Amino acid sequence: MRKPLSVLALSLFTAIPASANDLAQAMADGAVWQMQDPSGRSAEITLQPDGTGRIRAGLMGVRATWVPTDDGMCLTTRPLGTICLALSQETNGFLGVAEDGGRFTFVR
Repeated sequence: MRKPLSVLALSLFTAIPASANDLAQAMADGAVWQMQDPSGRSAEITLQPDGTGRIRAGLMGVRATWVPTDDGMCLTTRPLGTICLALSQETNGFLGVAEDGGRFTFVR
């Protein structure tokens, strides 16, 4: 028996996080994300559910903290400071747009 289209649509809708805050929580699963910054540089970022994380670019790695916001998350590292990103879900990951318009991609 085939499922009605409305049931299929509802099941797809419930699999997608409902808000940008949920997107930030979805990213914080302890697994590595490949991140590309606005200048095209790549790094690995790992976010933990407890608000901690790590960013690694080549041999250099820094600790990070993150907090969810209404439209995404704010990441803080030393010595770089804090950057807030408005998050949206993409086909293979997430897009984060900074307040200055810079675009960060996060893929696996």
